[in-house]
Amino acid sequence: MSVRAMVWFPGNGQDANERGTYVFAHGGGDPHWIVPLLLRANDLGRTPVKGVAWPEKEYDESWKMGRAGYAASLFCSTEPKGLQVDTYPLLDEGRLYGDLDYLYVVRPVVGDDRRYTWHVEVRVPTRAYLDEPTPENTRVLARSQPVAKLARYYTRKASRRRKAVAA
Repeated sequence: MSVRAMVWFPGNGQDANERGTYVFAHGGGDPHWIVPLLLRANDLGRTPVKGVAWPEKEYDESWKMGRAGYAASLFCSTEPKGLQVDTYPLLDEGRLYGDLDYLYVVRPVVGDDRRYTWHVEVRVPTRAYLDEPTPENTRVLARSQPVAKLARYYTRKASRRRKAVAA
């Protein structure tokens, strides 16, 4: 059975996307897969891009990471065949799919370098979620923290698990 997850980029009042953007992962939704993809998208968003009109110049477009739609697009670009932008929660008054295993909440934060980065919170359903599948009926599995820190944790955890299985 596949591990299903939603990644939610909540709106932050910077554009018309007040309720945010959701990305659905039908399979491979566990933190060992999703969090490294979030880190890859975060790094991609913080990488300066070459200008079109002046290719010798580089521009910082990390401000886009603060907008839910751009952030979701960055994330989907890391695994185009395994992720999809989903409108179901927007159309069904914030209700999520009833059989989700994980909900990731990704919030933009301005870092010490004055550029955006992401803080990620990992949530799992509670018993109340079965009756009312909303973000409020989930509990925190991993508190909100910088995506790089969370990725290091899950990478170490996966490595220890692989070593235990091999032994």
